[in-house]
Amino acid sequence: MAMISSPDWLRKTSPGKSLTRFATDARGTITIESLIVLPMYLSWFILTFFLFDLYRVAYHNEKAAYTIADLISRQGNAEPIDQDFVTGVHTVYDYMLQNRGDTWIRVTSFSYDGINDEYVLHGSLGSGVGPYGDGDLEALRDRLPLMGNAASFVLVETRSGGNRTFPGHDGVFNTFTPVRPRFVTAIPVDGPLTAFP
Repeated sequence: MAMISSPDWLRKTSPGKSLTRFATDARGTITIESLIVLPMYLSWFILTFFLFDLYRVAYHNEKAAYTIADLISRQGNAEPIDQDFVTGVHTVYDYMLQNRGDTWIRVTSFSYDGINDEYVLHGSLGSGVGPYGDGDLEALRDRLPLMGNAASFVLVETRSGGNRTFPGHDGVFNTFTPVRPRFVTAIPVDGPLTAFP
């Protein structure tokens, strides 16, 4: 009966020596390490471009919203903010954002009645979105700033984006910017001011 012989390399080395030789062999390590690490580096490199663009778009959106809010806060009470004004501000907002996707803007004038602990709506207009109604401000109570009795604010809300997405983000940016009027007690929106509390 003939015995099957094993190859020389298998007969001459013990398993311990084979493992030691395999562990100390450095042939081909750069190729293997490159195959493992290169996809991670490329993914990280591409992700940094996405993150940079995401923060750039968010920054421009916030900057445009604050600019619009500052413009509105400097309005006087000689003539109220009407629909034409809000539509014009919306056009300026689109220009500042270079018209990125669907946008809208809403301007709301309100004050706080500290005696009855409620917000009093003086007027609200929107371009691309509807205005607020009488009871809508109570739903925003946790987002509105703390106010003293009879203090007034103008709330400027904007929305932009939706035409491109980012990893983990839908590309829609909303802002919520309450500002105090600078030169008057309250800014009339959509008609003359109602009586203060």
